[in-house]
Amino acid sequence: ARTQRGTALAGAEAAVAAARAELASVSLTPGSAAARDVLRAAASLRFIDDRFGIDRQFLLGTFVDAAS
Repeated sequence: ARTQRGTALAGAEAAVAAARAELASVSLTPGSAAARDVLRAAASLRFIDDRFGIDRQFLLGTFVDAAS
């Protein structure tokens, strides 16, 4: 149901936001392997966060069928 999709999407968005906040709080040494790993993870989460906005209508099933 759409309501369940909305709840699931909100939960996913909250999880991504929490993970991004956690990564932002990590103290990094410039040029270290850990810094590269954290930056890669943060970039991936940013991509996922962007997709929530771009694909929101599809994810919630609220898109309009072009044939109707």
